[in-house]
Amino acid sequence: MEISPEHVVKGRWQSASLIERFFAVSIVLSLISGVIALLMDSTGFDVLLGFLG
Repeated sequence: MEISPEHVVKGRWQSASLIERFFAVSIVLSLISGVIALLMDSTGFDVLLGFLG
C-alpha cells in the first residue's frame, strides 16, 4: 500500500497547525498573565497575596 504525497503534505500541514495553535495559546496566556501581574503590581494586590500566602 503506497502513501500518496497528498496525504503526507496534508498530515504535515495538520500537525503544523496544531503546533501553531499551541504557540498562539501559550503566547496569549503569557500576555494575559503579564497584564494581570502589572495590574496587581500597580494596585498593590500582590502585597495582599504575599500576606495571605
